Amino acid sequence: MEYTLQLISNKPDSFAHIQKSLYPEKLNYFNGVGYSSFAKLVNSAVTASPTETVIIMSDRVRPTQLHVQKTIELLDKGYALVGLGRFAFFGFKKEVLRRIGMFDERHCDGGHEDIDFIIRLREHDLGIFLDDVVPYHPGESRWGHVKSYKHFIDKWNPSPIDRNLEYKKIQRRLSEETYDYDLGPSVPTTFLPCKMYSYIYSSSLAPLITMEFSTTSYSLQLISNKPDAFDPIQKRLYPEKLNYFDGTGYPSFSKLVNDAVTAAPTETVIILSDKVRPTPEHIKRILKLLDDGYGLASLFSFALFGFKKELLRRIGMFDERYVGGGNEDYDFTLRLIESNIAMYMINDCPFFPSASRWSYNKSQDHYFEKWKHHWVEKPKTTSLIERTISEEKYNYDLGPSVPTTFLPCREHSRVTIHYLSGFFTVPIK
Repeated sequence: MEYTLQLISNKPDSFAHIQKSLYPEKLNYFNGVGYSSFAKLVNSAVTASPTETVIIMSDRVRPTQLHVQKTIELLDKGYALVGLGRFAFFGFKKEVLRRIGMFDERHCDGGHEDIDFIIRLREHDLGIFLDDVVPYHPGESRWGHVKSYKHFIDKWNPSPIDRNLEYKKIQRRLSEETYDYDLGPSVPTTFLPCKMYSYIYSSSLAPLITMEFSTTSYSLQLISNKPDAFDPIQKRLYPEKLNYFDGTGYPSFSKLVNDAVTAAPTETVIILSDKVRPTPEHIKRILKLLDDGYGLASLFSFALFGFKKELLRRIGMFDERYVGGGNEDYDFTLRLIESNIAMYMINDCPFFPSASRWSYNKSQDHYFEKWKHHWVEKPKTTSLIERTISEEKYNYDLGPSVPTTFLPCREHSRVTIHYLSGFFTVPIK
């Protein structure tokens, strides 16, 4: 197995000592000066590594070639993470990051990014091996911990905490961020399951393997650029667990939805905007409709809607050529009709209208280029819609296909939204 050894440090003088300890292994020095967080430093060092397998170490460890060989041996056995000096000397394959995401850079100095990473491995049932066998020279941390700790609490909502400060239950509240790192193409890899093969020799981290996770078979994604909207919607949805997906800076509604769906860890995803105020009963109703076989279930147009990822595997992601916003809902509806997949759409949820954040001019141009409408006068209605542009393919990982049976559109769809219902009487060529 080819691998890269990365010393991440802001002390160049430490390189010679660690290289001597590792001889004849080849060590690379990755300059950590100026990095805002340990998480970003690790992400950058991994991305700079030319091999699929990477071993990261700090300048406080003194590993030998035997420690490297042991790490590679354990990775070969299928462990997703091997740390023989915990997170001062640890290795993994890039495929792990492709599956669970990069280190979370919202831990914007240092601390708790290691606990966060272990929780996410546990969340994805990926085996972990952590030990303290590599010699370590302790010292004062170079990172602050206050902001990192706050983000950790906001993200995982751990409760309760006992006298030994051990978390008993974890509940995810924030989705992973997507970063623009290029790890290369996916490499088929089989990992050992966490629940059967994890080994953690660390009193502070071991409880994370046995803690109780609050999980569901579906994800609720609030897509918004208004963080203040989260609390009132979460309060109304309680005890449902809502995730906040930050929509700041997105060029289109389509890309925002695509990213939010990809970040969701479950097959079933419900998307909502900050303009709706659903209750748990609305969520249960959407889930029931999806279980009945509807490909798309909406209780307020595309402000509160759900589907299974298998729908996107079949008809494609939301079309990101609708720059800005608008008409991507018409487009998606037409593609469901085209694929003969049923939808259920009704406006039956409290909605607070406001000015749209999106512009519509470019979206409308793309819509009429993609779907040619043949008009009939008196009254002016569409009698035929003809597709002229194919779907684009995007590089999103929705996971493996899940066998799913959808109801046929022409027999089972129900749409009580006047500007969409007309599509059901219009043939598509």
